[in-house]
Amino acid sequence: MPLWLLVVLVVGGIGMTVLAVHVTGGTVMARLADERQARERYIQDFPEDQIETVVLDADGRNAVLALAGGAAGIIHAFGDRFLTRRLVGDGVVVASGDSRALTVTLDDFTCPALSMRFCDDESFDTAHAALERAGARETA
Repeated sequence: MPLWLLVVLVVGGIGMTVLAVHVTGGTVMARLADERQARERYIQDFPEDQIETVVLDADGRNAVLALAGGAAGIIHAFGDRFLTRRLVGDGVVVASGDSRALTVTLDDFTCPALSMRFCDDESFDTAHAALERAGARETA
């Protein structure tokens, strides 16, 4: 088989695979529409938790939940799915680089860090307070 034909077949095959993934919805990014959806998503994984407040970030890809008993929860969009975590203790480090932005570092190899930007100061303060209440350490 000539080399040029092999190259055409490989490039065409990869292109068709990428197109098939895109057409079937594989490139769609998950978003949280509102607080109700965030509550429902979190309760699917942690039905015993009582959610007090929910704060969505500006783009709807993350949410911070204040839970009864001083814990916090995080929902993070990962591709077209969501990753949920219950946070308690000192395995969480929070850094606020500028106003309305948080970087959360977790003791979890499946989700080691995530960044959130909030649309207003009130949302930022509520999310930051929920994480601190759960035992998150602050870094500069």
